[in-house]
Amino acid sequence: MSSTMKFILITSTMEFTLTLKITIKLTQTLKLTSKGILTMKLTSKVILTLKLTSKVILTLKLTSKGILTVTLTLNLTLTLTVISI
Repeated sequence: MSSTMKFILITSTMEFTLTLKITIKLTQTLKLTSKGILTMKLTSKVILTLKLTSKVILTLKLTSKGILTVTLTLNLTLTLTVISI
């Protein structure tokens, strides 16, 4: 006796990327004036990049016997980059 197993399979995939970039520029100036003039200027720049990538896979499987299987797969990637110039 052989039976055929039928099932319904539904797969939904959602993927998104969120990027946040922050640039900070710092300038420091020192001036000294009396008889002589001394001027010193220091400029620095910091770039901060935060990237979040997410992928969600939802799978629903319904067999002919009435068994429902739900599978949720979540992949998260967080990348932080700091550059000082």
